[in-house]
Amino acid sequence: RRYTPRQTDGDKLASVFAALKAIKWSLSKFLYHCFELHPESSDPLQLKSHTQYVSHFLRGDCVDGHTPAVILDLWMRHPTGRLSCAIAEEVELLYSLDVPFTSIKSVR
Repeated sequence: RRYTPRQTDGDKLASVFAALKAIKWSLSKFLYHCFELHPESSDPLQLKSHTQYVSHFLRGDCVDGHTPAVILDLWMRHPTGRLSCAIAEEVELLYSLDVPFTSIKSVR
C-alpha cells in the first residue's frame, strides 16, 4: 500500500469546497440542507446517517470540541462578518423590534 501524506485542515476544506463547486452548491445551500427538517431522501440509510450527524452536532456531542456555541462564536468574531458603515440601514435593523431577523440579509 502506498503512503498518502496526511491532509491539513486547509487541504480538507479545499476538498469540501471543490465538492460543493462540482455539484453547483453554495456553502449556504449546503448548510440549509444539512439542517432542514425534512431532507429529500428516499434512502433510509442515507436519512439515518444525515439525522445522526445533525443530532450529534446540535446536542454538542462533538469529540473535536467544535460545538454549535463555538461555531456561533467564530461567526460573531470573524472579521468578514462585520457590517460596514456602507450598510447603515442594516445596522439599524439589527435593533428593530418590528423587522424579523430572517429578513435582514447580513444578519449578525
